[in-house]
Amino acid sequence: MPTEISNDAASAARALHRAIEDNYDSLKQQCTSEAETAACDAFWEIQAKTFASDNLEVQTLTDQLNAANQKISDSLAGLKDIVQFLNFATEAVGLAASLAKLAAA
Repeated sequence: MPTEISNDAASAARALHRAIEDNYDSLKQQCTSEAETAACDAFWEIQAKTFASDNLEVQTLTDQLNAANQKISDSLAGLKDIVQFLNFATEAVGLAASLAKLAAA
């Protein structure tokens, strides 16, 4: 499946994630040499470890992001204070960026 082209960062990140996840089997099949297989296995292992539920830093950020998402949902239900909503959204984006940074490490 081709990777979607996007003009905004959030859509581009979603498209990258979707492209890798949706094509896992075909990507894995392309790893024919021992070195390629080892590299693929290392990539998937690192990705899994980065987002493992027992990783305290990931769990803390995930809990904070879930709380921020709830604040956003609550704020959108009766949008009365745009500044408050934007503050919640800014917090959520920062937390999501922190998770992405962990994944790239």
